[in-house]
Amino acid sequence: MDVVEEAQRFIQQRIDNGELAVPAGVSFKFSGSYENQLRAMKRLAIVIPISLITIFLLLFFQFKTVIASSIHFSGVFVAFRAVSSCSGCTGRTGS
Repeated sequence: MDVVEEAQRFIQQRIDNGELAVPAGVSFKFSGSYENQLRAMKRLAIVIPISLITIFLLLFFQFKTVIASSIHFSGVFVAFRAVSSCSGCTGRTGS
């Protein structure tokens, strides 16, 4: 993602400086996997918090105390860290 954003800035700077001549009516747009990744990131920014809140509420309804629910809820973050550590060890990035 950073590479695409840097390329967009680079091209736009060249157009603004007049170093790159673009005919009238012509524009550039990065699409494909980059565009799909942007949509997925926006969707996950909504889905992940809702999922975490739902998990916490289910734990709260089960244990009836915030402390017990928080202790059990912390397992979600421990599991996430374990998965990301294993992914780093094996060299897989998930994409």
